[in-house]
Amino acid sequence: MQCDNISQNFENSDEVITLELPVSFQTDDKSTVNYQCDVCAYSSRFYGNLKRHYLIHTGQRPYACNFCGKSFNQKVTLTTHIRLHTGERPYSCEKCPLRFYNRASLVRHLYKHAK
Repeated sequence: MQCDNISQNFENSDEVITLELPVSFQTDDKSTVNYQCDVCAYSSRFYGNLKRHYLIHTGQRPYACNFCGKSFNQKVTLTTHIRLHTGERPYSCEKCPLRFYNRASLVRHLYKHAK
């Protein structure tokens, strides 16, 4: 696999996930260290966020659905996707019997009750 944004070839997904990330440090007004992406303008105070961000540039999607094979670059996205297959709806409305597979859908639904 070739990433268009960084000039490096990846033979398999294991290489990509253990890729040593180029990191620049910058200090903002609050004197906290930020991890800066060397490919784009993204930065974060947390190294883990930058590491997850790099998956965008490499195109790697290490989390695959066992039901349909669709893959994702974040585990939480896979977890939510699997609920579509299993029918699990862990988020319930306190004002009516409806249940939802993700929190965002519940929050959007709650606006209907607020009208």
